[in-house]
Amino acid sequence: MSPLKFDHTVATKWPTWKKTFELNMEVADKSSATESQKIAILLTHMGQEAIELHKTFDSPKETLAEVIEHFDKRCIPTTNLAVESYKFSKITQPSDKSFDQYLTELKLQAADCNFVCGNNKCKTPYVDRMIIDHIVSHINDTEVQQTLLREKKPLKLADVIQTCRTAEAVKSGQKEMEQETESAAVNEMRKKYKKEKKMKSNARRLKNEEKKSYDCKKCGLHHQKSKCPAYGDQCRNCKG
Repeated sequence: MSPLKFDHTVATKWPTWKKTFELNMEVADKSSATESQKIAILLTHMGQEAIELHKTFDSPKETLAEVIEHFDKRCIPTTNLAVESYKFSKITQPSDKSFDQYLTELKLQAADCNFVCGNNKCKTPYVDRMIIDHIVSHINDTEVQQTLLREKKPLKLADVIQTCRTAEAVKSGQKEMEQETESAAVNEMRKKYKKEKKMKSNARRLKNEEKKSYDCKKCGLHHQKSKCPAYGDQCRNCKG
């Protein structure tokens, strides 16, 4: 792992760095290590800046969790929940955005909104409910929207997601079929056009040939093809 740099990017890099460290601790099976050893491993991986910063902490931290919590406060600025909730409410699903892209954006923004019951004894998260309400209000498929609004049972996020994905897949399949049908119709029209063009060209060629006049060897006159006055007559000399 690379040391963590405490610059303007630390707020975005710290969550990923922390998760990677936690996974490394699991892989290395450091569960039996003492808290002091775990803290030492953390600071060693974080680098010299973290070691110096750790010295400035207000009070000694005895557990790894407490030290990480302190770095959370240092690395991640205080969130304005009103602003984050406003951003969540303004998310839309334009026609070029798939449902999964829309859902991912909702989940990522919801993580910054702290959708949790304010009662200290409860603290029940209601993020699923907020995402469901947003989907019902903002999904760009009006048929799916009406289906969800008609549902009498309490909506579950997993069911809502499945309904939206299924509807999107069906519409995508229908669109592909329509495009294939349209393409086949266009090809058929092209073939018909080429055939008609060829027939007209042949007709013009024959017509032009008929209009052409030449010196006839049979009658000795100059006339158009098939206009010979001696056509069908016998030669008076050779009877041919």
